[in-house]
Amino acid sequence: MKRFIVACLLLAAVPSLAETELSVVVSELAPCAMQRDGEWMGFSVELWDTIAEELDWNYDIAAQDIPTMLSQVESKAVDVGIGCISVNYEREQSLDFTHPILDGGVKALSRKSMGVLPQLSRESQIMLVLLLSVVLVFAHLMWFSERGRETIDDRYFPGIFEACWFSIVTMSTVGYGDVAPRRWLGRISAMLIILLGVTTFGIIFGQFAADAISPPAANPVSSYSDLHKYRIGAKVGTYAYDYLTNSDLEVVDYETMEAAIEDLRNREIDLVIHDYVAVSYAARKNGDLVETNAMFYPHHLGFALAQGSQLVESINRTLLQLREDGRYQAIHDKWIK
Repeated sequence: MKRFIVACLLLAAVPSLAETELSVVVSELAPCAMQRDGEWMGFSVELWDTIAEELDWNYDIAAQDIPTMLSQVESKAVDVGIGCISVNYEREQSLDFTHPILDGGVKALSRKSMGVLPQLSRESQIMLVLLLSVVLVFAHLMWFSERGRETIDDRYFPGIFEACWFSIVTMSTVGYGDVAPRRWLGRISAMLIILLGVTTFGIIFGQFAADAISPPAANPVSSYSDLHKYRIGAKVGTYAYDYLTNSDLEVVDYETMEAAIEDLRNREIDLVIHDYVAVSYAARKNGDLVETNAMFYPHHLGFALAQGSQLVESINRTLLQLREDGRYQAIHDKWIK
């Protein structure tokens, strides 16, 4: 009974959040937070506004760069930090974060290649080697089993070329019929080509088609080792910037993503590195730019609050509610594609 009375007194002493105007700081970065005609918009802004409306919270909003925002949240000078805020071990030691609002990861933005022919990705290069290997294996099976016949010369050259021709024609399902196995060993080899080769051929050329359809990057990145070949730009204070500098890569500092993109267009740098959400958005909005294939250090994005903040539990419950009733997905699909 005494505990109940004490709890009631404490609740009475704490002013209602609905009557308190929360202070929210935002770090501008499309598509999470953007200012247009004096109004804030974007995925994180709209998601936060929906949460605040659901909880009947009032708030004012101001802009800061990420380091200043996180410092203000940590010192409790402001209540909440929103935007494309990456959650990592170092930040978690001094801040509390909500449930993830987005998946994140470091990715590269490049100029589009102006070449006539599509560039092959590393996956396609591996597939090409596999295709040649499969053709040679099946060609040797056919030459060994059918050599000496009228269709395949018993000499290794040109017999192996005739066997390669048969293998490619069969794997591609063209089937001219100019070469037909006569021996049982040759027919068994042909069955293997049909069963295994046709499937392999389809998978490999599917990968080639994907490369042809996808706009090629002028400076492709397939793995972390590729980053060492390029001049890289990144926004100071971001997770991507910290990741690059901790990896001993030379990085050109930028205060904004827009400034980095401008230098990318002017060929002052080769790549802009940022969280994939921002990179994908920039690629969609700029027809001359393209995101590269590789993504590094997957992580989560969330809202930042001071350690021990009483707001965290309410925000997390509302986030789960928005996910379950579909409102989160509607906001996500509006801004993140």
